[in-house]
Amino acid sequence: MLALWIIKSQRPFLTVEDKELRDVFKYLNPTIMPITADSVKTTIMKLYSEGRKDIKVIFIYCILLIQK
Repeated sequence: MLALWIIKSQRPFLTVEDKELRDVFKYLNPTIMPITADSVKTTIMKLYSEGRKDIKVIFIYCILLIQK
């Protein structure tokens, strides 16, 4: 969810390391473990890779439809 917010709002990965944002998370859930910019980047890259595969399938399907 946090990774999608970073993507949609076009924020830098380092946003998750902002002290005030971490304070809000800690206030909402005192047992929360802080997230690093690297872990957000990894999650976003996985989402990108999965989305890219989906787009390839859609393109192949469209090409097959056009060739009929």
